Amino acid sequence: MNKLVAVEDNHAPKDNWLRIEWNLGKRCNYDCSYCGSDIHDRESQHLSLDVIEKTVKQIADVARTQGKECRISLTGGEPFVHPKIIDILKIIKNNGINKISVTTNGSVPLQKYIDSLPYITYYIFSYHFEFAYHDKIINTIVELNKLVKERKNQNLHTHLMYLPGKMAEANEIIDIMNENDVHWVIRRIRPRLDPETKTWAVPGLSGLKTSHGKCKDDYYTQEELDFMLNKKK
Repeated sequence: MNKLVAVEDNHAPKDNWLRIEWNLGKRCNYDCSYCGSDIHDRESQHLSLDVIEKTVKQIADVARTQGKECRISLTGGEPFVHPKIIDILKIIKNNGINKISVTTNGSVPLQKYIDSLPYITYYIFSYHFEFAYHDKIINTIVELNKLVKERKNQNLHTHLMYLPGKMAEANEIIDIMNENDVHWVIRRIRPRLDPETKTWAVPGLSGLKTSHGKCKDDYYTQEELDFMLNKKK
């Protein structure tokens, strides 16, 4: 048997980067049916700034020792529900890490995203149809996208987490994003199964130990599968 000795990126310039994906915790203000209790809840404690600062310094030291630039991608849960999120971003940047990306559901006030502009280089918005308030979330994405485009070396991208039965709403959102030059992609949901009823889980069941699997009913219609396949930015 051949021995595995290394795993390398086939894009050479990336070899000079130390890339960290950091889950700040399970705490989230949404309760999507396809996101299980193993990765989100509304009760988990937030990480303390002391723990975060010590961790960031260790990451920065490793990057310097290896002679690499560092990129940290913050996920959750929902990173922006952390009451000290701006302080966290400051800590990361003050330790010489200038590439910071965040995946967010877009639900916090626009001003908080504006406050984060000096620190974040790449925003990834996930639009969740089960909980997103249409006008609020889309307006936040559109307005922040305008500000991002005015700055150098910053980007914004939107994932539309397509929910069955939401084709009309998805088309409306896509039209708005195209009109405002917002980069987007439709993402197919991997639904979770209610083990008791053997049907797809519904919103608001974060305490239920759901699992990925199959039930007797298809999650998407063929029309929706074709829609997701053919709709592209």
